[in-house]
Amino acid sequence: MRKLFFETGEIYHVYNRGTDKRNIYLKRDDYARFLNYLIDFNSLNPIDKKRVIEEKKKNLKRGEILQYENIDDDPLVDILAFCLMPNHFHLLLRQKVDGGITKFMQRILTGYVMAFNIKQKRTGVLFQGRFKAVHVDKQEYLDYLIFYIHFNPLSLVKDVSDSNGTLNFLNTYEWSSHIDYSFMDKKGSIFVDKEFFFENFKNGKEYLKKSKEWLRIIKEKNNIKNFTAKGIDCE
Repeated sequence: MRKLFFETGEIYHVYNRGTDKRNIYLKRDDYARFLNYLIDFNSLNPIDKKRVIEEKKKNLKRGEILQYENIDDDPLVDILAFCLMPNHFHLLLRQKVDGGITKFMQRILTGYVMAFNIKQKRTGVLFQGRFKAVHVDKQEYLDYLIFYIHFNPLSLVKDVSDSNGTLNFLNTYEWSSHIDYSFMDKKGSIFVDKEFFFENFKNGKEYLKKSKEWLRIIKEKNNIKNFTAKGIDCE
């Protein structure tokens, strides 16, 4: 894939998978650690590497932000959507400052690999090369990506014939912003950008309604497993 120049103010789909398709999240706190890093490392200020190592011992939970002292009100990116799968991840990001996405991803991946390797008593690479990114330059593509990212966990479900059942599964999958979208209110979410959400949906109920519509259309034209694998080399 050609090298992509990240333009400030633009939206990008960022993703990567484990080397040799290996799992990059082995336990719940691995997911939580990566997810919480999305907040902790989204800053212009330096990272305290000693704290990255020290916190590896913690059994983190979703939303248990580490609150590094370097966090400020000038984030590198806006986080618009995300999904963590056993062997890969998807992020929908809007760059806030020049070089923001590159720096943001370097911080997250370096910090996560450091903690993962120490915890697993291993050395070497964990991810398959540099992260991949695609520019999102059309509203239709953006609409598709929101549901593509959020529907990824359905590839883990054997029976996806029941729309209500599939949505219930997504509502219990902690490592996706589907939960944040579904229950979004005026308070917003610590993980996803509130303004972006309300630019695209009136509220969580409208998002869930559109989710059902997307599920219906996918089942009529194709199937969910093909939809979540379409065009993205992460499976």
